[in-house]
Amino acid sequence: MTNSNLTRQEYITQLEEKLNALPESERKNALNYYDSHIKESEDETAAIEKLGSPSDVAANILSSYVKRSSQAPPQPVAGAAYDAPPAKGTNWLLIVLLAIFGLPLIGLGFGAIGLTIGLGGGIFGIFIGGVSVLITGIASLVLSLPIFFQDPGFGLLASGLGLFFIGLGTLWVMLMVMLVKWLIQLIKGFTIKLGGRA
Repeated sequence: MTNSNLTRQEYITQLEEKLNALPESERKNALNYYDSHIKESEDETAAIEKLGSPSDVAANILSSYVKRSSQAPPQPVAGAAYDAPPAKGTNWLLIVLLAIFGLPLIGLGFGAIGLTIGLGGGIFGIFIGGVSVLITGIASLVLSLPIFFQDPGFGLLASGLGLFFIGLGTLWVMLMVMLVKWLIQLIKGFTIKLGGRA
């Protein structure tokens, strides 16, 4: 059967059989193109004759597809893992941008951590100082009792100093506890306000 004896439908059917090696989407695109080309011509028989045999057209389509697919990046296959190759130069650009913008933020982060540790250490040190004054007052009061019997004047002075240090240490510890509670509330309020803006 020559091309001139083929109907449009027969031509497209034979072309489809010859294009089985193509992916379905490529095959449909090619078949739609040639079907439309033949339909839109004034004389379908002349259009089919001008195109050439379905084998020749299929060979041209397959050759063109092989050339295009060898130059194009690989396409993902359904169900297969596919990793796109990284763009050249992207990694260095990312590293430079992170260095420019990230390092100051890291420095600020470490600065905030250092400030927090420093404040915490300072508050803890002051608290321990108050506890030390309290312990000194208790020790002074306990040690003043035997002295009180040997020298009542000096014993009374030592016990008075002991009571003074107990009062001062207690006040000191209570003030530090209040300060810590206030700082915790301040930090909570600041983080809530900071979180509310974001």
